[in-house]
Order: sequence, then structure tokens, then C-alpha cells
Amino acid sequence: MNKRNKMKTTAYATLLLAALALSGCSRNTNQTAENSHMIRVCQWVQFYLGFEPLVVQVSEGSKAYIWQFSKVAPADDGISWAKDAPASTLDDVLPQAALYKQARDQQKKPALVVITGDDHAKCGAVFEAIANAKYAGITAFYFETTYRKSGETSPMTSWEGAVEKPTYNINLSGNPITITISENDALMWENKPITIQDYVNRLTEIRDAIRSESVYFVVKADARASFGILRYVLAQLPRAKDTYDRQTTGSLTIELRELK
Repeated sequence: MNKRNKMKTTAYATLLLAALALSGCSRNTNQTAENSHMIRVCQWVQFYLGFEPLVVQVSEGSKAYIWQFSKVAPADDGISWAKDAPASTLDDVLPQAALYKQARDQQKKPALVVITGDDHAKCGAVFEAIANAKYAGITAFYFETTYRKSGETSPMTSWEGAVEKPTYNINLSGNPITITISENDALMWENKPITIQDYVNRLTEIRDAIRSESVYFVVKADARASFGILRYVLAQLPRAKDTYDRQTTGSLTIELRELK
């Protein structure tokens, strides 16, 4: 190989390595963005009637149930007792979310997606459902903390905890509190193991101690953890800002991340 050809080969190899390095950085950046989501908690029926969200219920494996609430909720009593949603898959979230967003944009109304699940779901399905909806242009995500049977369109099958307001404003002030859910559904508070009762007690202590501060929680969940424990963790978080009969300000922010 002559000197000129050798220089060309070296330059090509350098460019190739640089391209691969940039490609690797890009993938890592995108992966981090895809697996970190700002979410809000909702429970009340009035939320559904007011915003007519697209509901995605994750289930076992890649199974999912997808429906728009306004299409199944009767106007008389405000509670859906309509026919259960048919079984679908997580791959159907993207096209259905795209159709939903297009219709909402034409009506000049917000396009909101509510993520829920049944007792067979894992946390990994939650992250996949949100990622697929994001590809359709959805930016506002809510997490429903009431229990649903598989495919059941009624949002009031049971209740966990009291929440005075259906949503909370995003506010990034303050230091985040990190809660981790491991593969075996164990809880950690700032990297220290805690029991369910300890978790509830700490949230209550925060509520009693603050009046005007904003609270920012980062919830990290292993993809193999059960949906049920994630639902419980998120259902209890509003305890930290429940006002009861007190006048408080500040906000509750919840960021959901996939544990790596």
C-alpha cells in the first residue's frame, strides 16, 4: 500500500469511528429521553368527562386495551358502564394515539393520554405505551391510580387514598426525592430500603411539614416490577400535598423513569 492510499484509509477509519461515536451518543441521549416522562396523577371521573382522554390500559406481555373515554361514557350519570374495550396490543398505541391527536387538533382541544393497567401488567409495558404515544405527538400524560379489571372502561371500580385535586401543575423547583421500585417490587427512599408503611409515613410527614414549598418526586421503576406496586406508589404521592382544610401553595411534580 502506497503512502497516499494509506493516508486515505486512515482518514476513512477515523471518520467511521467518529460517526459511530456520535451515533452511540445519539442513541444514549434518545434512550434517556424516551425513558423519562413527566406525568400527572388523576382519579376523578370529572377529569375524564372534562378532557375526554385516550385511555391505554396495559396488561400481560404486549396486550393492551385502548379507548377514548368520550366514546363510552354516557352523558346522564357521568360514569361509563359501557361495553368493555376489546383486547389490543402496545403496537396499536401509536396509530390510535395519532388518530386521536389529529381529531383533537381539529377540534382545537388538548390531546391527553391516561395510562392505567391491570393486575397482570409489568412496569415495562407502561414505558412502552408512553413512548409509543409520544411518537404520535402526545405530550401530556396522566397516570390513573384507581383499580380496573382487564378492559373495563369504567374508571371507578375501587378507590385508593384521597386526592383533593385531579391534577397538579408542573414545577421543577426544589430538590427531587427519589423513590425506587426494584425488580422484586421492593421500595427504596433515597437509596435506602423502606416498607410500605414507612413510605406512607414519610409522605404524611412531608405534608405536615410544608405549606408553600413545591415537591418534586422522581419514581424509578424496574421494567420487570409489577404494575400494581407502581400504581400504589403513585396513588400515595398526592398525600405529600393534600391540603384538607389548610391553605397551601406549591405544587407536586412526578417524573417517572425506567430503572437501568
